[in-house]
Amino acid sequence: TIKTLEPKYGIHILIKAFQLVLKKLPNFNLKLLIVGDGSQRKELEQLSQELNIADKVIFYGKIKNSEVPQMLSEIDLFVALSEEESFGVAVVEAMACEKPVVLSDAGGLKEVVVNHKTGIVVERNNPEAAANAIINLILNKENAHLMGREGRLHVLKYYDFKRNVQEMINTYKQVLSSCK
Repeated sequence: TIKTLEPKYGIHILIKAFQLVLKKLPNFNLKLLIVGDGSQRKELEQLSQELNIADKVIFYGKIKNSEVPQMLSEIDLFVALSEEESFGVAVVEAMACEKPVVLSDAGGLKEVVVNHKTGIVVERNNPEAAANAIINLILNKENAHLMGREGRLHVLKYYDFKRNVQEMINTYKQVLSSCK
Protein backbone atom coordinates (compact mmCIF):
# COMPACT_ATOMS: atom_id res chain seq x y z
CA THR A 1 0.00 0.00 0.00
CA ILE A 2 0.97 3.62 -0.43
CA LYS A 3 -0.82 5.63 2.23
CA THR A 4 -0.30 8.04 5.09
CA LEU A 5 0.06 5.98 8.25
CA GLU A 6 -2.99 7.32 10.07
CA PRO A 7 -5.79 5.34 11.78
CA LYS A 8 -8.48 6.00 9.16
CA TYR A 9 -6.43 4.28 6.44
CA GLY A 10 -6.69 0.84 8.04
CA ILE A 11 -3.02 -0.11 7.77
CA HIS A 12 -3.45 -2.13 10.98
CA ILE A 13 -6.16 -4.16 9.22
CA LEU A 14 -3.81 -4.74 6.30
CA ILE A 15 -1.07 -6.01 8.63
CA LYS A 16 -3.52 -8.39 10.33
CA ALA A 17 -4.78 -9.58 6.94
CA PHE A 18 -1.21 -10.15 5.79
CA GLN A 19 -0.53 -12.32 8.84
CA LEU A 20 -3.52 -14.48 7.84
CA VAL A 21 -2.22 -14.69 4.28
CA LEU A 22 1.17 -15.86 5.54
CA LYS A 23 -0.50 -18.54 7.70
CA LYS A 24 -2.54 -19.85 4.77
CA LEU A 25 0.32 -19.66 2.25
CA PRO A 26 3.38 -20.62 4.30
CA ASN A 27 5.39 -21.81 1.29
CA PHE A 28 5.12 -18.53 -0.59
CA ASN A 29 7.85 -15.91 -0.30
CA LEU A 30 5.61 -12.91 0.39
CA LYS A 31 6.41 -9.39 1.57
CA LEU A 32 4.16 -6.54 2.57
CA LEU A 33 5.43 -3.18 1.39
CA ILE A 34 4.02 -0.21 3.29
CA VAL A 35 4.98 3.07 1.67
CA GLY A 36 4.24 6.23 3.62
CA ASP A 37 4.74 7.77 7.01
CA GLY A 38 2.54 9.17 9.73
CA SER A 39 1.63 9.20 13.39
CA GLN A 40 0.98 5.45 13.52
CA ARG A 41 4.30 4.23 12.15
CA LYS A 42 5.78 3.05 15.46
CA GLU A 43 2.48 1.48 16.49
CA LEU A 44 2.24 -0.38 13.16
CA GLU A 45 5.83 -1.55 13.40
CA GLN A 46 5.04 -2.81 16.90
CA LEU A 47 1.97 -4.64 15.61
CA SER A 48 4.13 -6.38 13.00
CA GLN A 49 6.48 -7.44 15.81
CA GLU A 50 3.61 -8.70 18.00
CA LEU A 51 2.20 -10.74 15.10
CA ASN A 52 5.68 -12.22 14.43
CA ILE A 53 5.73 -11.00 10.84
CA ALA A 54 8.14 -8.05 11.15
CA ASP A 55 10.65 -9.83 8.91
CA LYS A 56 8.01 -9.88 6.14
CA VAL A 57 6.78 -6.28 6.49
CA ILE A 58 8.79 -3.47 4.93
CA PHE A 59 8.12 0.07 6.13
CA TYR A 60 9.57 2.03 3.24
CA GLY A 61 8.73 5.53 4.41
CA LYS A 62 7.39 8.54 2.58
CA ILE A 63 8.08 9.08 -1.12
CA LYS A 64 7.52 11.97 -3.51
CA ASN A 65 4.37 11.89 -5.65
CA SER A 66 6.59 11.66 -8.71
CA GLU A 67 8.01 8.36 -7.36
CA VAL A 68 4.62 6.65 -6.99
CA PRO A 69 4.52 5.11 -10.51
CA GLN A 70 7.99 3.59 -10.05
CA MET A 71 6.99 2.16 -6.66
CA LEU A 72 3.78 0.75 -8.13
CA SER A 73 5.78 -0.96 -10.87
CA GLU A 74 7.61 -2.96 -8.18
CA ILE A 75 4.54 -4.53 -6.54
CA ASP A 76 2.26 -7.38 -7.56
CA LEU A 77 -1.00 -6.09 -6.09
CA PHE A 78 -2.24 -3.02 -4.27
CA VAL A 79 -4.33 -3.06 -1.10
CA ALA A 80 -6.25 -0.14 0.45
CA LEU A 81 -8.31 -1.03 3.51
CA SER A 82 -9.36 2.42 4.66
CA GLU A 83 -12.04 2.84 7.30
CA GLU A 84 -13.10 6.09 5.61
CA GLU A 85 -12.13 7.57 2.27
CA SER A 86 -13.63 10.30 0.12
CA PHE A 87 -12.05 9.15 -3.16
CA GLY A 88 -9.56 6.44 -4.01
CA VAL A 89 -6.78 8.35 -5.77
CA ALA A 90 -4.16 5.78 -4.73
CA VAL A 91 -6.37 2.97 -6.04
CA VAL A 92 -6.86 4.74 -9.37
CA GLU A 93 -3.08 5.23 -9.61
CA ALA A 94 -2.51 1.52 -8.95
CA MET A 95 -5.12 0.53 -11.51
CA ALA A 96 -3.52 2.88 -14.06
CA CYS A 97 -0.33 0.84 -13.56
CA GLU A 98 -2.27 -2.39 -14.23
CA LYS A 99 -2.14 -3.62 -10.65
CA PRO A 100 -4.98 -5.72 -9.31
CA VAL A 101 -6.46 -4.03 -6.25
CA VAL A 102 -8.13 -5.13 -3.04
CA LEU A 103 -9.98 -2.39 -1.21
CA SER A 104 -12.46 -1.85 1.56
CA ASP A 105 -16.03 -0.76 1.00
CA ALA A 106 -15.29 2.59 2.63
CA GLY A 107 -16.72 5.73 1.04
CA GLY A 108 -15.34 6.60 -2.35
CA LEU A 109 -13.04 3.59 -2.60
CA LYS A 110 -15.78 1.23 -3.75
CA GLU A 111 -16.85 3.74 -6.37
CA VAL A 112 -13.61 3.59 -8.36
CA VAL A 113 -13.77 -0.13 -9.18
CA VAL A 114 -16.11 -2.66 -10.69
CA ASN A 115 -16.13 -5.40 -8.06
CA HIS A 116 -14.48 -8.63 -9.24
CA LYS A 117 -13.66 -7.06 -12.61
CA THR A 118 -11.26 -4.19 -11.90
CA GLY A 119 -10.72 -4.91 -8.20
CA ILE A 120 -12.04 -6.79 -5.22
CA VAL A 121 -14.10 -4.90 -2.65
CA VAL A 122 -14.18 -6.31 0.88
CA GLU A 123 -16.00 -5.32 4.03
CA ARG A 124 -14.07 -2.68 5.97
CA ASN A 125 -12.42 -3.68 9.25
CA ASN A 126 -12.45 -7.32 8.15
CA PRO A 127 -8.92 -8.80 7.98
CA GLU A 128 -10.27 -12.24 7.04
CA ALA A 129 -12.15 -10.95 4.00
CA ALA A 130 -9.11 -8.95 2.92
CA ALA A 131 -6.83 -11.96 3.38
CA ASN A 132 -9.14 -14.16 1.30
CA ALA A 133 -9.20 -11.60 -1.52
CA ILE A 134 -5.41 -11.26 -1.45
CA ILE A 135 -4.99 -15.05 -1.47
CA ASN A 136 -7.40 -15.29 -4.38
CA LEU A 137 -5.21 -12.95 -6.42
CA ILE A 138 -1.97 -14.67 -5.39
CA LEU A 139 -3.26 -18.11 -6.35
CA ASN A 140 -5.00 -16.99 -9.54
CA LYS A 141 -2.27 -15.08 -11.35
CA GLU A 142 -4.12 -15.12 -14.66
CA ASN A 143 -7.21 -13.58 -13.03
CA ALA A 144 -5.02 -11.04 -11.22
CA HIS A 145 -3.34 -10.09 -14.50
CA LEU A 146 -6.71 -9.75 -16.24
CA MET A 147 -8.05 -7.65 -13.36
CA GLY A 148 -5.01 -5.37 -13.62
CA ARG A 149 -5.56 -4.95 -17.35
CA GLU A 150 -9.28 -4.27 -16.89
CA GLY A 151 -8.43 -1.78 -14.15
CA ARG A 152 -6.18 0.18 -16.49
CA LEU A 153 -8.86 0.25 -19.18
CA HIS A 154 -11.37 1.44 -16.57
CA VAL A 155 -9.05 4.29 -15.54
CA LEU A 156 -8.48 5.32 -19.15
CA LYS A 157 -12.22 5.35 -19.78
CA TYR A 158 -13.41 7.14 -16.64
CA TYR A 159 -10.48 9.06 -15.16
CA ASP A 160 -8.93 11.01 -18.01
CA PHE A 161 -7.97 14.28 -16.30
CA LYS A 162 -8.59 16.65 -19.21
CA ARG A 163 -11.93 15.07 -20.08
CA ASN A 164 -13.01 15.09 -16.41
CA VAL A 165 -12.11 18.78 -16.05
CA GLN A 166 -14.06 19.61 -19.21
CA GLU A 167 -17.08 17.66 -17.94
CA MET A 168 -16.91 19.57 -14.66
CA ILE A 169 -16.73 22.92 -16.49
CA ASN A 170 -19.73 21.92 -18.62
CA THR A 171 -21.68 20.91 -15.50
CA TYR A 172 -20.90 24.24 -13.81
CA LYS A 173 -21.98 26.10 -16.94
CA GLN A 174 -25.29 24.20 -16.99
CA VAL A 175 -25.90 24.94 -13.30
CA LEU A 176 -25.05 28.61 -13.77
CA SER A 177 -27.31 28.97 -16.82
CA SER A 178 -30.22 27.31 -15.00
CA CYS A 179 -29.86 29.75 -12.07
CA LYS A 180 -30.59 32.80 -14.22
